[in-house]
Amino acid sequence: MPSFEATIEFEVYCEDCNNGLCNQSTTTKTRNRQADCLHVEPCTKCLDKSYDKGFEEGDAAGYERAKKEFEKHG
Repeated sequence: MPSFEATIEFEVYCEDCNNGLCNQSTTTKTRNRQADCLHVEPCTKCLDKSYDKGFEEGDAAGYERAKKEFEKHG
């Protein structure tokens, strides 16, 4: 396993939208070996976009299902 004995400075960016993720990243230690590791939270911009897409798709599907039921039962 490689190890680093020097401090490494780097920046973290979202692969999809290129939004900076430095404020959503923390350095920590692994549970068992206590090795250095990096924890990066999901990009909030992309999460919001994904949630909006899911809401719109669910809303459209629900509308179509309700429309068919209304037409069926009048």
